[in-house]
Amino acid sequence: MVFSSKDLPYSYIAKKRQKDGVSVEFDWANETDIQKIEKLTALLNKNINIDYKSFKELEKNIPQFFHNSKKQNCLITTIFYHFFHFEQNPKTEKILNKISEKYLHIENVENLRLFVWDYISKYYQGFVEKNQRSTALSEISNDFDIEPRQLNSILWSDYDSEKILIRYRPIKPKIVVYLYNFHLLETILRNSTSITLSVPNLLGYITKNLIFKLKFTP
Repeated sequence: MVFSSKDLPYSYIAKKRQKDGVSVEFDWANETDIQKIEKLTALLNKNINIDYKSFKELEKNIPQFFHNSKKQNCLITTIFYHFFHFEQNPKTEKILNKISEKYLHIENVENLRLFVWDYISKYYQGFVEKNQRSTALSEISNDFDIEPRQLNSILWSDYDSEKILIRYRPIKPKIVVYLYNFHLLETILRNSTSITLSVPNLLGYITKNLIFKLKFTP
């Protein structure tokens, strides 16, 4: 799983319709958010290597660090998009590497399941009776030179549990603020035909980075 830019929602605090258009007040990130982002990232850093199901539970139970819950959700999404991704569980990866030594085409769990399905179709007419299951697992795992329990654990795991959360770069709160504001500004520009932009309480270095990024982004 990869976090996509389409998963970056940005919410407004309030909007009011004016004579010549709609006035939208967005919740920008600024210096006052740095400490809250540090608390948020500290919590996320403690949960590296959790599986996808645990990650979804974590998302639901993250404490509310910001008064605006939508802003917090957007910051969390920004952090995950730029600093995290999901990878194959190392235990599963190790087993697959062992299998692929003999069967080069079995590079992932999906291919392994197709192989097992073909085997069952060929030797068991597509269905294994309950009292034959252990025998079938042993036959296939012996061919792979792995333990039957290892094969069984992969075959019965779902897609979510096969992936774990990996952080691939250090999280810096100031960079999170910049990224959040840049994506917010990008969203405004992409969805507007005409704008008058006011950005209150932004640090100078953040504004400078935003302008630089916009200037050199094709």
